[in-house]
Formats: sequence, C-alpha cells, structure tokens
Amino acid sequence: MTAFRGSISDATPKQHVLASALPGTEKRGRPKLPHSRGQNWLGGVIGGILGLIILSPAIGWAHGELLIRIDEVTQRIVAATNTPERLAPLYVERGDLYREDENWEEAEADFNRAAALAPHWAAVDFFRGKLRAATDQLEAARALFDKVLARDANDGAARVERARVLVRLKELPLAEADFQRGATLLAEPEPEVFVEWAQVLITEGRTNDALRALDMGIQKLGVLPPLQTLALDLEVGRRNYPQALKRLETLHARAMRKEGWQARRGDILRAMGRDAEAKTSYAAALVTIKALPPRIQQGPAMTDLRARVQAALAELGEPPAHNAPAPP
Repeated sequence: MTAFRGSISDATPKQHVLASALPGTEKRGRPKLPHSRGQNWLGGVIGGILGLIILSPAIGWAHGELLIRIDEVTQRIVAATNTPERLAPLYVERGDLYREDENWEEAEADFNRAAALAPHWAAVDFFRGKLRAATDQLEAARALFDKVLARDANDGAARVERARVLVRLKELPLAEADFQRGATLLAEPEPEVFVEWAQVLITEGRTNDALRALDMGIQKLGVLPPLQTLALDLEVGRRNYPQALKRLETLHARAMRKEGWQARRGDILRAMGRDAEAKTSYAAALVTIKALPPRIQQGPAMTDLRARVQAALAELGEPPAHNAPAPP
C-alpha cells in the first residue's frame, strides 16, 4: 500500500479538498459556497443594505449545487480503479461535501472508508475534525486537530480550524495564538480568518491588536470589505475619526453601491463636528438613492436608510425639501 503523507496547509480550509494530494491523484479546486461564518461585522447601514440580498434562494442554490457536486464525485468513485491512491482522496472529498450538506452519517461513512485505505493520512483526521466540530463534538474535534498538528506543527489550515474550536470552548488565549499562527502560515487565508482572530482580540479588550490583525489581512489579501469594515467600526468605536474616514474612502472607492458609504461618511463627519460636510454627504446619499430603480428604492432596507438620512438632515436643521419621499 502506498504511504499517505503530506500537509494540508497549502490551501485554506474551504478552498481545498485535498491540499495534501496523494501520489497519482489530481487536485480539484472547489468553489466556495455561501456561509455565515464571520459575517457579524456587518452592522448599521451596510448591514441594512446587504439585507436587500434574499438569502433563501441562495441557500437553496447552495444545497442543489452540493448535491450536483456529490453526484459528480460519486461517479468518479465508481469509475476509479480499486487503489487507495485514487479512492481515498475521493472519499474524503465526498465526505466533506456531505459535511457541508449536513449529512453527517454519510460524511462519517466516507471518512471511515478513506481511513481504512489510508490510516495514517493527516487529511482524514483534519476533515473528521471539521465534522466533529460541525456536530458540536468539540473535545473530539480538538483532539483530531491536535493529532494533525502533532504530525506537522506548521499546518496552517489545522491551526485555523483548531482555533475555531477553541473559541467555542472559550479558550481565547489559545485560540488567538492559533489564529495568528494559521494566518501567518497560510499563503492565502480566507478573510474570515482575520475577522475571527480580530473578534477574539476584541473580546479580550485588545482593540489595537485587533486592528493590527485586520491590517495584516488587508496587507496580505487586499482591501476586502469584511476586513476594512470591521477596522472602520473599531476606529469609530475608539473615536479615531480621521483614520475611520480614510478607511471609509477606500471602501467607498471600490463599492458599486455608494449610498450606504455616503450615509456612513455623514455619520462620521457629524461626530467630528463637521456638520456642513455631513449635510453634503447625507444629501449625496439621498440623491444616490433616488437614482436607484424604484423596486430597490421601495425595499425595506433602502426605506430605512432613506428615513435615517432624512432624520439626520432634519436634526442638522436642513430644510424639509431634502426630505421629500422617493418617487413611486
């Protein structure tokens, strides 16, 4: 039997199927699916705007996409010759798809098949750890990630997944250390890794360290909204308004939809006592909203945003002309 070795840290946990591809197997990338981890940073205006996205069809699409992908891997399993080099990776790949689809029994069965073919392969323990975490078997998940890291302490993906388990076990200092190590080791971590790391630091009252973690993510991945938005919120929270404005401008420049950022700029300028500039930003938000298609203007998120901006203008003494309702 071929020896199964290799680290799984060459790719992020959700981007790879088998980063430690076995000899003779092909590496197949998998598209990311919508998921909720790390989305709590979106609040206030931006959260309201994103509420325009209808989630139920997306969830249904994700389920349907998973079933298609499961069927594709099943066909590859049927077509594969009975050799561990081909079958073990396929069983792990399908097992993880079953895990994403919350089909726990089938996921466990596939991981058991892979383990029988490759009993010393770290990837099996890694994906079993993710399954244990998904089913709230936190200590068992931790033990599996410990096992993976005992083989390779520089496995960034295992560091991140163990950190997530440690957060749920309320062992925040250990979780923070794993997030930091994992974010450093992975070539291209998910932005959620930096968001979750920062959230741990925020919980520990370490706002400055949280900002440094987010800026590390921005330096590594670019100005992504999950990272810069949370950093913006932290700057506002500690009343560092000039830096908050700088961060906001980077987001505004890249955004396809501007109205939320215009309103947010008004909020920050108003907090700085720059009322005239705040009025200009609020008025720009209303103009942008009025240029949107009527069906979007009349949606609940945009209705709430418009009402909030109009209220802010009224509090600043702006004439009611700016508070005219959107056209039907």
